[in-house]
Amino acid sequence: MKRAFLKLCAIGLMALAVAVPAMAQTAEDRALALAAQPPQDLDTYYNLKAEIGDDQTRTVLTALTALAHKEANLHVGDVISGCRLPQWNAPVSAGLLLALSASDQTTWILYRDQASKRLNAWDRIWSLLQKQEKTEADFDSVAGQIAASQHEQTEKGRTLSQRVARDQFNRLSMQITSKKRLWAEGAAEPVQLYLSAIVYEHTCTADIDNTAWLKAQLAESGWFRISVYGPNADKNAWLLVQHADHDVAFQKQVLSLLEPLIPLKETLPSNYAYLYDRVAIAEKRAQRYGTQGRCIGDKKWKAFEVENPDQLDARRASVGLMPQAEYEAIFTFCTLAMVPPSET
Repeated sequence: MKRAFLKLCAIGLMALAVAVPAMAQTAEDRALALAAQPPQDLDTYYNLKAEIGDDQTRTVLTALTALAHKEANLHVGDVISGCRLPQWNAPVSAGLLLALSASDQTTWILYRDQASKRLNAWDRIWSLLQKQEKTEADFDSVAGQIAASQHEQTEKGRTLSQRVARDQFNRLSMQITSKKRLWAEGAAEPVQLYLSAIVYEHTCTADIDNTAWLKAQLAESGWFRISVYGPNADKNAWLLVQHADHDVAFQKQVLSLLEPLIPLKETLPSNYAYLYDRVAIAEKRAQRYGTQGRCIGDKKWKAFEVENPDQLDARRASVGLMPQAEYEAIFTFCTLAMVPPSET
């Protein structure tokens, strides 16, 4: 309903623009129109900036942020986990920021062409992976996931495995972009930030679609039990739930599904542990197993608050997890760029 309303409003705004001077539109009007019909052509953002100037473009960006938070029933300044803001927010905001970063048209053309070329290179890697052709070694695990999907016991299991492959491709892509490697290597800083936003938006689109698909599967036939679908399907389904941070109610529902399956050996106990912690953090509670945390420096990661920390390793062992110190040492992918502002 919100989307349909935005489109109707945008149509009205476009008609209005024909009859009155462009400057008569407010920043809120422009934000609403951009949200309803996100531009496919990057030049649209630069042309808007050229028309209304930098200051007004920043005002539109502020209005966009307010609109996105209102649509998501959030407040500007809220700490947001998962893909809770509307899907138009990241690409539209990134397009405006890229335009604002260009001091003149020559610089804009450079940024625009860099962004287009590098996104095409990123798309090509996914295309090669789908064809099971050789590509960058960074994605060997994704290639393995795609190959493994062919050996799943059921069609539903194969579809699930393929969805996880895209999930993992997206998340590896976010790390690689943050590290300025492959398609992001040598990119101008504004372009690198734009690439990060677009990869994030693709990740969110997939997460939301995966959640909707998994909800339908669970409603139809329950959890992907190990005895029916095999251990890979159990793990794959859990991973998609783990990444459904935009729908904590669904994560809690799955948590209640998993708990009675543990003694039946129909799901891994570690699945329950990771998801328990994920929900606890979303609800601003101390986690139980120390699985959730954040980067605090280069190759350094730290868990969020844990209940009864003296007993943490014992609890982890009870669900088949390694000691906490060994676990935290795994996160070598952390970079300074990944450190949240609260840790700096």
